[in-house]
Amino acid sequence: MGGLLAYIYIFRYPTHIKEFATHIRKDETCPVTVGEATYYEYRYEGKINDLENAVILMCWNKKDLSDKPAFIVSTDVSLATSSVLDYYQNRWDIEVSCRYHKNSLGLDEYQVESLTSITRFWSIVFLTYTFLELFRVSNSKTLKFITIGDTLGYFRKQYMVCIAKFAHSCAENGVSLDSLLSKLGIAA
Repeated sequence: MGGLLAYIYIFRYPTHIKEFATHIRKDETCPVTVGEATYYEYRYEGKINDLENAVILMCWNKKDLSDKPAFIVSTDVSLATSSVLDYYQNRWDIEVSCRYHKNSLGLDEYQVESLTSITRFWSIVFLTYTFLELFRVSNSKTLKFITIGDTLGYFRKQYMVCIAKFAHSCAENGVSLDSLLSKLGIAA
């Protein structure tokens, strides 16, 4: 969990989870194997922030706990530690993929709240990838594209060139800055 601001309650006193993790000894952890990986975990169950009962797994890759722990939260306290880790390991690829789609493909404003919107979202994603890949393959010799990321970078640069040309044209034609910003839909 990136940027974890969780407080757990030890004897009713709030304690920041990252601070708490520094006091855990290796003999207080249990090895848990998920897939090919073995983690050394400490399981806290109890009050977390405003949740009355949840689980935080503190997981280290190294047996001596010399690396930074990962913190995994589950509101289903009935799940075994190995199940929480297994679910999280499977979900990780989904999280990374969604972050990429939102940041790189500009889908950060898209709301997924129904089956229809989910279907539309994935249709947009696959159509975008199909377009980028077809463009990459058909222009790979002249533009030297190797990856879809190269193609995406090309389109971003072209978009910036279009904006610069438009701004230059407006300046040549005496269009005021406020009018230009209005035409671009940018608040001053």
